[in-house]
Amino acid sequence: MKQIRYICIVQLNREIFYIMKYSEFYKLIEAEGWTITRGKRHYKYVHPVIKGFISVARHKSQEVPDGTLAKMMKIAGMKK
Repeated sequence: MKQIRYICIVQLNREIFYIMKYSEFYKLIEAEGWTITRGKRHYKYVHPVIKGFISVARHKSQEVPDGTLAKMMKIAGMKK
């Protein structure tokens, strides 16, 4: 059975902010089939079907900046 994960979304003055830590993002994209291949300063996630890669910082306890999270989710195909 697949677990459902939620992203905290906050809306202020027509702007939407996603609040998530890097450790939560790692779990989220790994559940979608992304795997780590290589990377010296960042984790480099690749997917067997989707072309390209996602470069993710190695700051497990820090929150992902709003624009960075939106861009990574768009590359992963989880946001349109």
